Amino acid sequence: MLSRKAARVIRRVASWAPAVGLVPLPPERPNGISAMVRVRGHEEWIELCLRSVLTLADEVVLLDNGASPETREAIGRARETLGKTLRILDCPEDDIVTLSNRGLAACRFRWIVRWDADFVAHTDGPRSIGRLRDFLLGLPSRRYFLVEIGAAELAGDLAHQFPDLRRRYDGHAVVWSPGIRYVAIQRTVPVSRLATHDRILRRGGSVRRTLETLKT
Repeated sequence: MLSRKAARVIRRVASWAPAVGLVPLPPERPNGISAMVRVRGHEEWIELCLRSVLTLADEVVLLDNGASPETREAIGRARETLGKTLRILDCPEDDIVTLSNRGLAACRFRWIVRWDADFVAHTDGPRSIGRLRDFLLGLPSRRYFLVEIGAAELAGDLAHQFPDLRRRYDGHAVVWSPGIRYVAIQRTVPVSRLATHDRILRRGGSVRRTLETLKT
């Protein structure tokens, strides 16, 4: 299995392939950002999530995968601010991979950001999410990119967090291409390499896990 650092190096080198003619150039699309938000059940932070991502995105594609009534009420309140920027797709029966691919197909801009329903961004000051927008839209249009988006874990107080989950990389931004898709992969992972919360009540050996990953 490649380390995160090795994977970054490989992606950086491969991103030059279209610029030197080894693969087709990225398709022509408006140079903007689509935020894809997947929603299921009760999402406590969804209203703040949607309001904050407006600073980043030209459109927000919300995939309703069985949101609770309270969550839909919060989405309705956020829609008063987002207006036509927010597009809601009803897809209650989809599994997570099908859901994500439906979102990819619905997005209309060059950049697609996977923005989870519990992400809340800074919208002003030196850490404003608007700086990420400027960075993404300023990257060369003749190359493909995948940019990991770091986030601080604020579930619970700092004294009661799992130490290896204080910084997360669940979100990412990627340049759209015709072949882009999410797939499910299965991996056998030693218990010793699991995150702290997944090691609880497990001893030794390994576990089989199904993960969602992005392929281009």
